[in-house]
Amino acid sequence: METLNPSAYFLRVSDKFFGDFICRDAAVRPGPVLLYLLLFRKAYKGGLCWPSQLSLAKACKCTVRSIQHYLRALAALQYISIEQQEDGRNVYRLLLSRRVRFFIAQDESGHDQDGGNDQGEEFSSDHAKNIRMEGENSSPIYKSNKSIKNTPLSPHASAGRESAPSARKPFPSTTPVPCPQADGWGDSSSREKRRTKVATFQAANGLFEQFFAAYPRKDAKEPARSVWHQLWRRGALPALDHLLAALERFRASTGWNREHGRFVPYLVNWLRGQRWADEAPAAPVTAVTEPAITPEKAEQVRSCMQRLEDQHRTDPALAAARPLFENFLSHFADGQRKRGPAWGLWSLLYRLGKAPTVAQASSSSDVGVLSFLQGWQRGAHATA
Repeated sequence: METLNPSAYFLRVSDKFFGDFICRDAAVRPGPVLLYLLLFRKAYKGGLCWPSQLSLAKACKCTVRSIQHYLRALAALQYISIEQQEDGRNVYRLLLSRRVRFFIAQDESGHDQDGGNDQGEEFSSDHAKNIRMEGENSSPIYKSNKSIKNTPLSPHASAGRESAPSARKPFPSTTPVPCPQADGWGDSSSREKRRTKVATFQAANGLFEQFFAAYPRKDAKEPARSVWHQLWRRGALPALDHLLAALERFRASTGWNREHGRFVPYLVNWLRGQRWADEAPAAPVTAVTEPAITPEKAEQVRSCMQRLEDQHRTDPALAAARPLFENFLSHFADGQRKRGPAWGLWSLLYRLGKAPTVAQASSSSDVGVLSFLQGWQRGAHATA
């Protein structure tokens, strides 16, 4: 694979200053470090830049909410300041604070000062272990500069909010504890209520099983049970005798008996719609009247029947010529297989008086019977 040569594609400037010094700060996590390097690269003369939080999130490959946390962390450590413009946009200013000067000096010297000293004790790695950089509530530097008014991270954030002091109340020493009874915790009235509730549920469930056994459609039983108990708790369910009587009315109706009970509704829909209060549809009465037959219609029917009878009547002449056809058919190898079509064509020629004889068929026994009759028909018509 080919190696990338930076000098072949990018301009190298020896005295260009980069923001790599922030990498020496142990109190800054990788997310804010990446964001600061991006702001450092985008900053113009005066240390100002104004990219949108959405573009910063795309460049850092994170969410806008994470960018807001990173900006808050950098502002708490005095790496940047956030200024809001009149048009609502945020402008980010790179600060040359005491902390920034300390790590710039470390980066220029080329070695780390991990231990504490008179200038960098609060920036050492031991001190940075106690700093939480993902929010504004735990940073010691932020708390030491509480009086500084921080600008909002977005145009919609409220400025100058102060957190209310903690008002934790002591845990009461005299907490009422229920007295244990003989068979458990609580009083006898609560146990009696539970027993009554269980008994009521079992009674309603038993009535549902009886009604479901009488209902003609046995689908969606559990949803129907749920609706049944809902109606039971609301007191909207009538007595079982009333429901069974309404069910008998519907079972005798025409709609429920049509097409083998195809239009019987599900029990859950029947209960949800409270259909027991409806009147069962009565069977429609349709008068059956005989259609009037006119003399012209009767004559047409007689003519049609006569034509059908003439078509299916056996012709005596064809019946007498049947032995001649059988002798003719026996001279062909495929005669039995082609008996039907051969009889139709031979009888047609026989009515015309042009049917081939047995002697004429004996000279052409190597030809199929249908081919012979078709050729004979063409020759006979040609001679005619």
